[in-house]
Amino acid sequence: MLLNKTEAPTLTDLEWQVVKVAIADAAKPRLTAPTTGGTSRFARFYAWATGTKLLAPLADPRLEALRRFVFVSRRTRRLAEAQIPALLEFGFSRAQVTALATLSV
Repeated sequence: MLLNKTEAPTLTDLEWQVVKVAIADAAKPRLTAPTTGGTSRFARFYAWATGTKLLAPLADPRLEALRRFVFVSRRTRRLAEAQIPALLEFGFSRAQVTALATLSV
């Protein structure tokens, strides 16, 4: 059954751009997404020691939550369940999260 237009999980053009970049970044082996709390000393040391580049967080926390969810899901090939509450807090619907999960895993 097709969803009617009010039920369709839509994203803005900017959100789609963030998804596209997150998917592309996840394919790059030397990139690591920052943790929710920012970049710790250990994370910076680990990046330096391994030659990994930490992604700088986006200025918009809503878009950063979106990027982190897609990046982690795509990189691990598993649903980034720990990131879902942040998406829901920022106003993404469950239908949007499900659609993003389908694209990312």
